[in-house]
Amino acid sequence: MKEKLRTGLSTGSCATAAAVAALRVLLGGDVPRRVWFSLPRDGVRSMDILRLEHGLGWATATVRKDGGDDPDATNGALIQTRVAFAPHGETRFIGGEGVGRVTLPGLGLEPGEPAINPVPRQMIRENLRRFYSGGLDITITVPEGRSIARRTFNEKVGVKGGISILGTTGIVHPFSHEAFVDCMQREMEVALAMGLPRLVLNSGKRSELAIRARYPDLPDQAFVHYGNFIGDALRLAERLKVPHLTLGVMIGKAVKLAAGFDNTHSHQVTMDRAFVARMAGEAGCSRRTLALIRNINMARQLLTDIPAEDFRRLGDVISRRCLQTARRICRGDLEFILLTNL
Repeated sequence: MKEKLRTGLSTGSCATAAAVAALRVLLGGDVPRRVWFSLPRDGVRSMDILRLEHGLGWATATVRKDGGDDPDATNGALIQTRVAFAPHGETRFIGGEGVGRVTLPGLGLEPGEPAINPVPRQMIRENLRRFYSGGLDITITVPEGRSIARRTFNEKVGVKGGISILGTTGIVHPFSHEAFVDCMQREMEVALAMGLPRLVLNSGKRSELAIRARYPDLPDQAFVHYGNFIGDALRLAERLKVPHLTLGVMIGKAVKLAAGFDNTHSHQVTMDRAFVARMAGEAGCSRRTLALIRNINMARQLLTDIPAEDFRRLGDVISRRCLQTARRICRGDLEFILLTNL
């Protein structure tokens, strides 16, 4: 039996745990080795405190992020929260070293603000309010944040100089489908806030480079990678009312999308040779081509094993059927591109 993957804690949860520990010491309590804190959607979790420093009117706690079995770039990073008494009567958030700064609209934070997302801010406020209701300055630092950020999409969504402090539930689920969709949504929201005329959905970097030749003036923020989750990307575009959308799909995913499958992962669906052969018949391809299709193992072989003229005809049918599937999900202005030169 396959072993269940272990969940972890978000950067927002880590910053919260450290804030709770720091405030407890600041209020004259003992130095805690472990603290408990509440999550945004009910439930509690606990974290070990690695280090705690304090002085007159301030305290800083350090924790190490445990992302469970998720291969996130921030897994194992040190996260520090400094809590200091402040006369202004509010809870203010300050980005320390390694926490990025927002430079583009669309992230739910004003440009110039530290990239400490709204849910982690609220989680910290609510947990600290159990102990103290006065003014506090909360500074979050991630010592290796600048180098970690180079392995993320932060630059693309306009977060510069470090990582974001994230978390909608406080929990990290390994290889999470939800996290992938959240990432696509953030990218689309930034692109729309920038007023870009068109968004391009494509599977990854190779397909993005192919479509850039068609739209050389679009900035990086216009290109959103869907991986295998074409349907989720289209549903987001529909919900966010993207005005003009281009969907680029490579042949392997296109034959699945043409058959009506909007999740093209090989674990979910495989190429149906009989269906591809029926499309070839609809396209008027030769009998020899039909026979070749019934014996191929990978859709990529359509590019190499059948005559170019027959592939052109078949490609037209595949594109038309893909567009029909896509338009059942997203009803706006939608362009489809079948990517073959990769």
